[in-house]
This record gives sequence, structure tokens and C-alpha cells, in this order.
Amino acid sequence: MRYAALRTLIAIILGIVLAEQLRVPIILLIVGIGISIATERLTKGYTLYVAIVFASMLNHNIKRPLPIEPLHNKPLKFVGLIIDEPVAKERIPRYTIELKRVIIGEKSYSIHGKVFAYLGREKIKLRYGDLIAYQGKIEPFNFPNNPNLFNLNKFYFQQGILGRIKFSKGNINIIGHNQGNLIAQYLIFPLRRYFFQVINRYLNGPARALYAGILLGEKQDLPKNLMLAFANTGLTHILAVSGLNVGILVGTCILLFSVVRLYRGRWYTLIVLGLIVFFYVGVTGFAPSAVRAGLMAFLASLGFYLERKVEPLQGVLIAGIIILLLSTSALFEIGFQLSFAATIALILFVPKIYKLLCKFTTLAVIRKYLFAPLSVVIAAQLGVGPLLIYYFFKLSIITILANLLVVPLVGFATPLAFVVALFHLFAPFLAKILAETLWLTLSSILFVTEKLGSLSFSSVDLAKPSMVLIIILYTLIFMLLYLNRPLVRKVFIL
Repeated sequence: MRYAALRTLIAIILGIVLAEQLRVPIILLIVGIGISIATERLTKGYTLYVAIVFASMLNHNIKRPLPIEPLHNKPLKFVGLIIDEPVAKERIPRYTIELKRVIIGEKSYSIHGKVFAYLGREKIKLRYGDLIAYQGKIEPFNFPNNPNLFNLNKFYFQQGILGRIKFSKGNINIIGHNQGNLIAQYLIFPLRRYFFQVINRYLNGPARALYAGILLGEKQDLPKNLMLAFANTGLTHILAVSGLNVGILVGTCILLFSVVRLYRGRWYTLIVLGLIVFFYVGVTGFAPSAVRAGLMAFLASLGFYLERKVEPLQGVLIAGIIILLLSTSALFEIGFQLSFAATIALILFVPKIYKLLCKFTTLAVIRKYLFAPLSVVIAAQLGVGPLLIYYFFKLSIITILANLLVVPLVGFATPLAFVVALFHLFAPFLAKILAETLWLTLSSILFVTEKLGSLSFSSVDLAKPSMVLIIILYTLIFMLLYLNRPLVRKVFIL
């Protein structure tokens, strides 16, 4: 059936959104799924998408934690598992804990959800897989009395995070070790620690924080003034692991494969490449943007091995379906939304924009070295611009210039970062020399971003728009680039 992947993804998204707004009993959802499947032949298969909507609602209801506002700021005890280790060096370190059960008075209750844990001044050594007992209070993130203020509690709750706690030696007790996933325990987290060991050895300060942001998507150590500069210039996207990182990693792997005679097209090459991409995505914490890029890279590699062409848009849609099936809360993460919006915009808009720009000149040099990258930048900004306005209330005026200057530097720094981490294993002296070049590149990115972000006209602050307005903006952008179609032209004018 044509557009089956698109319809399936829309049905899954609709189910998640409806589950957030409505409280439908599980039994009714199961009955709805059964009726929809039973009537599939009568509707030529279209009620299958209704079944997917109900199944998506059911999946989200099962995975969504129950609100715990009544427990905020009240003495309690819980047992939880450390599922993420802190990476911050300059700021307060933060752990992520998956709750197992909560004890109130003499009664113990099962609980589903996560909390952020911040360390005090005391040094406490905790690792992924440690099972801990905590006694104290779970605090909310903020108290947004003004309806226009960003509600951190709602934002984090949609991702399954129920609140925050403060660690001290007096209120935690380690009751078990190595209780986590075995692959994460013995492969992913050791590799993640190795990356940060390399970062801490060769870099420090803002350059170190930027390295962690570009390579691993970790932004905890970036100073607030730098985060503001990235927001003002529309460069926040370079701090998220995306297709650029994964594409460079895959390209580097293919180059190394040819050197060690692992030829492309062989099944074992596909397995090795898939494992490398999987572990890298795992090191980033399975961020939605990284998972999307990793899935697309693997699908493209699989298509090459099977000698089948994989349409990029189909790859994006399939990646979205897989991510939302595994984690319905990913839909509400800014990284997920920005990543998919940018990727879809690049696929749909770049050819259109490039064709329009080429009407201004026939010079091949200008088309290749100016119009081609400019088309990519404009398309990406059209994709993420409305979302950036919705979440950050900012419209960057110089984003096209900033991206043209900074993105090529990021494209050079990313493979260099991988090479430094690789050479640190067997040639630390050479890694140190390359790290100096990496430091210079990262410093250049910071310099350009700070200078452009400090300009008084770099961005315009806006009031928070409604989601309806954002949907209208995306619709108008899409129609504007497809005005050559009579029906689209009439709707756009209307």
C-alpha cells in the first residue's frame, strides 16, 4: 500500500497524543484493536491504521509513569537503579535513577519512572548498574505560576522523569552492584568512560564541553552564556548527535575496511558496521537523534548489501516508527522533534531550493560551492525554525551566515575527534598532536559563535506561539515550495 510507512507513523503519533489527552480504559482499547482488525477487509485495510492508533495508545499508557505530585517534598524511601553516569566536570554532576519501588511508612509500592539525582559537595562513587536505597524527598523541577513560563515538570514528566533529588552520604545506601543491562554494563559504559577519559586528558574548559556536545550530545558542562550564543545564532543543532556524526563514522569505517580488506557488500562487513554504529549510539545514551541517524545508516548499508535502493524518506519514517514503538516518550523530546524535522526538510526541500537558486547563475563554481551548501542550510532552518520559535521563543536573524561559517568547522572537528580517540589507544603522542588541531578547531567554533551571538541584531525575542500556529507555519512552508502544483497553489492562496 502506497505511503504505508507515513500512515503508520502518523497513526502511532496520533495514538500517543490522544493517550496524553484522554484516559481510555485498557479494556476498551483492546476491544477497539480487535474490532478494527476484524473489519480490515471491509475497509480495504484502512481500519488497520485505526488499530495502530489504539495499540499506540495502549503502548503509551503501559509505559507512562503515574504522576507523583502528592509525594513531592514529603519524606519517603525508594529503591532505584543507576542507569546513567554524570559527565559534567565544571558543573554539578547528575545521575539518572530508574525507580523500582517506593516505601511510605510501613508499606512498599511498585513505581515506574525516573528521577535526576544531583551530588552535593561530598564525593560519592557510583556506577551504572548500582542498586541504591535513598531516604529523603523528591522535589519538583520548578513552580511556573505564569502560564507563559516553560513548565519543566510537565516537560520532564512526558519523558518519564518524575522529579529530582540531592545525594549525600547520609541519605543513600548501595545495596547491589552490576544490576543493569549486561551489554551496557560491560561494553557501552566502559566505552563511554573511555571517550570522556580522552576528553579530560587532552581538552579542558569550553573546548572540552563543546567536544562532548558535538561528539556525544552532552551539553551539561557548557556555560549558560555559550548556550545562549548557540541559541541566538541557530546553532544549537550541532550539539546533538545527528546524521553528520553517524555519516562521518560510517565513512571512516568504510575507509578502514578497505585498508584491512573487509570488503563492502559482504555480510560480515554489514554486521561489523552495524555493531560499531550500535555502540556509538549507545555511548550517546541512545538519544533519539542518534538512534534515528543510526537506523538510517544501517538501513542504507543493508540496502547496499542486498542491492536494493532505500528511499531516504522511507528510512526516516521507518526509524521514527521503531523509536516510538520502543519509547513513546521520545515524541515529546526536543531532540527527537528537531532531528526528524531537519532530516525530512533536507530530503524534501534541498532539491527545490537548489533549483530555485540555480536560476540566478549558470556558473558551476557558484552552484557547487555556494548554492549547494546554502540550499542545505536554508532547508534545515526551514525544518527546525518553527520548533525553535515554539520552544525557545527566539528567531535567529543570522542563522544562515552562522551555519555557513560553523558547520564546515564541525564537519572537520567530528572526524578529528574520532581519530584522536582512536589514536589514544596505541599512539598517545600522535593523539596529543592531533588534539592540538582539534582544540584550535573547537576554539574557532566557539569564537565565531560567541561573536555572532553577541550582536544586538543576532536574534529577535518572540512571544510563545501556539502549536496550531506552528502547524500552520509548517504547512505554508511546504506549500510554498510546491507551488508548481495547481491544487497546492490554490490552497496556499486560500
